[in-house]
Amino acid sequence: MRHRETLRRWSVRLGVTAAIALLWWATARDDAEWMLWRHYPAGIAALNVVGSLVAIAAAYVLGSASDYARRFVIATVVLSAIFFTIGLFELPVALFGHDYAGDFRTPSDTTWLQLSTGVNRADPELVHVHVPHSRFVGMVTGNLVEFGIPPTRYQVDVAYDKNGFRNDVDLSRADVVAIGDSFVEAAEVPRADTVAARLGLRLHATIANLGQSRYGPQQELVVLERYALPLSPKLVIWFFFGGNDLSDAERYERERRHGEAPARPGGFAARSFTRHALTALARLTTSSRRTVASAARFRAAAFTNAAGLTETIYLDFPEGPWTPHQWDLATAALRRARDVSHRTGADFLIVYIPRKLRVYRGNIQAPPGTAATEWTLNNLPDALGQWCRDREIDFLDSTTALRDAVHRGESVYIADDVHWNARGHDVVAAAIARHIRDAGMTIAGTTAMDDDSVPVTPISSMAPRRPPQ
Repeated sequence: MRHRETLRRWSVRLGVTAAIALLWWATARDDAEWMLWRHYPAGIAALNVVGSLVAIAAAYVLGSASDYARRFVIATVVLSAIFFTIGLFELPVALFGHDYAGDFRTPSDTTWLQLSTGVNRADPELVHVHVPHSRFVGMVTGNLVEFGIPPTRYQVDVAYDKNGFRNDVDLSRADVVAIGDSFVEAAEVPRADTVAARLGLRLHATIANLGQSRYGPQQELVVLERYALPLSPKLVIWFFFGGNDLSDAERYERERRHGEAPARPGGFAARSFTRHALTALARLTTSSRRTVASAARFRAAAFTNAAGLTETIYLDFPEGPWTPHQWDLATAALRRARDVSHRTGADFLIVYIPRKLRVYRGNIQAPPGTAATEWTLNNLPDALGQWCRDREIDFLDSTTALRDAVHRGESVYIADDVHWNARGHDVVAAAIARHIRDAGMTIAGTTAMDDDSVPVTPISSMAPRRPPQ
């Protein structure tokens, strides 16, 4: 009898253990970053923890041949106490919007997105804007590590002016204003290496950097009217990223329509105690990535520079189609931006920013069936260029200058990120300076000079720092 009871108990324990193991095995995702133990999104991990606790409680109740009622009460009380305690910790999130990322030091990621979310305040028109005179200093990774790339960490130091933009001083006037998203803010490179700063050197002009991460065309229009035009610029340069500016136009409309103002992207789940407690546990128990995941290998390609050295670069996302509504929203903002700029006497120039593959294709090697060989390119730069010409809007596609640099063996994008590196910023600045010179525009009282005749200080070092092995 005793032997049979022991066998039954062990059968229950083994059954519950197998059920828990099966639960975690069945819900594991592909090997990727920003997931718990690199396999579990926070929501799935939380449900798995709950399921595991319930299974353990069931094993405790069924582990006795008698007294089921007493054991059931004990298990219920213990589970209730655990969930009640977690609920108490979640109350500050629900009631006051508290974010446990700071308490656990577990931001949702450590890429450039951290810069655009950790130093933000809500704004009724812009949705969010960086806190005036705030600063971020720290280590970040490229924003493609989410696909499973062993992370390279970069030291960044980003400071903002009185309006929350990346300028060293509070400007009261500017010869040129540069408006755009994260490409213009350029948190990953030193301020002196941004396209705005490099262009300022080439033009001998004062240029205001009015770029802001996660902005779309309508937000950039607000920036133009609220912050740029009061600086009395002679030229407004509007940087249009072909990767997401059209979708950002629709996203902004949705956020404004529903009254969303995510100063920090994400809702309750992104800020919750449970999420960040599990993430902290995962970081304590998970070693740094050393191998490339399959999703990253699909995006990998080899680029050989002018010195004959080969580096692996990672592509970001394919260029897809856009909807008529996205196009209408974006072009309406561009048209109004042109009109208000001209009314104040400022010239208006749109600079197209391409995705990585558009620049590197033809100068990289990758196996068949990977992104570099399978992804197709859309006709957005041609369509936008034609739209601008039909409306007599000055337009420059920076793809040509970037492609020429790549063909010469110069890498112009950060290997594990969607954005330009310091060389990419300088290439685009030189292209804009040539365009301004060829157009005969007058900036800062003189006609823009040829970029080769302008003494430009060397590009700052951007040496990555790898995590200790």
